[in-house]
Amino acid sequence: MYVQHGFTKFRAKRDSVPRRAVKVGGLGRGLGSGTWVGTWVGTWVGTWVGVWVGIWVGTWVGVWVRGWVGRQKERSDRNAATPLEVRATPCDALRGYLSPMTPPERKQTLALESWRALRILSEFVDGVETMSRYPAGVAVFGSARLKTEHPAYGQAEQCGRMLAEKGFTVITGGGPGIMEAANKGAKLAGGTSVGLNIVLPMEQRPNPYQTVDIEFRYFFVRKVMFVKYARGFIIFPGGFGTMDELFEALTLIQTLKIVPFPVVLVGKEFWSGLVDWMRKTLLEQYAAISPGDFDIFTVTDSVDEAVRIVWEAHIGQRVVAPTLPRFATDEEERGSGDGTRGGPRHRRRGGDAWHESAI
Repeated sequence: MYVQHGFTKFRAKRDSVPRRAVKVGGLGRGLGSGTWVGTWVGTWVGTWVGVWVGIWVGTWVGVWVRGWVGRQKERSDRNAATPLEVRATPCDALRGYLSPMTPPERKQTLALESWRALRILSEFVDGVETMSRYPAGVAVFGSARLKTEHPAYGQAEQCGRMLAEKGFTVITGGGPGIMEAANKGAKLAGGTSVGLNIVLPMEQRPNPYQTVDIEFRYFFVRKVMFVKYARGFIIFPGGFGTMDELFEALTLIQTLKIVPFPVVLVGKEFWSGLVDWMRKTLLEQYAAISPGDFDIFTVTDSVDEAVRIVWEAHIGQRVVAPTLPRFATDEEERGSGDGTRGGPRHRRRGGDAWHESAI
């Protein structure tokens, strides 16, 4: 008998010891030596399992403790830091500004942004569902600060009355001044008088001459409603908001984004300075616009002429901005209610169509 690597092996002569006896004897000896072999194996296995479990548990506990300590230190530094000392994270860089928000706060903010998108969509839906019920409209703009005794107030009231008599829906911003005058004229004439009111920090007082009242939180949604449902803009003297609506329309027409409609400026004394600056500075000095861009709008002192221009364009007797191109899809897009023209896409979504359809 000899021992090798902790295992017992037996040799016996086949001719002197029966084969069965050798197996039984070997089994007995093996059982006798099993105690110290089991102890050795158990010790070896237990040691390595204990070491491995200890390393694994210790590593993860260390990582957790280190992360917890780091978060506490970061929170302490953030609370003690001034706005200029707040460190930017990669998320902040993508968002374009520094933010001292903690991850839970940032997650909550992103959730609120999603709800804000739905609120914006709800304003579009409300505006479209309401405005689509009424006949073609004409938007009347002007200052909210002009009083009833101002001559432009009387002109705006006359304009609203004449438009209503032509069957137009009169659309204003719903506030006082010129907006109130146009709504008043339309309502007294028995027409549809729409006010697209805006919620402002300094509360805007809705005028009492609206037969349809829609309230908006977002300026850009409100502006879409003006352009989408108007067949013309008649603009009286006003401030920044009036200029905003004017140049919004001029830009959309000049860039061919919408089918041209009449833009009439009432009050030559008020508008002549702006038109002269556009001609001398934008056109002659900087060549930032084209001579044909002056065909997009008309300046007049006559309310009768302003209403006539809009009416003739509506029934097809006048072509607005004749130098601008027209497209075969213009009538389709106007009928679809989309309000804007399509155009070439740099990134196709599929199919062979180069221009997007109206719907």
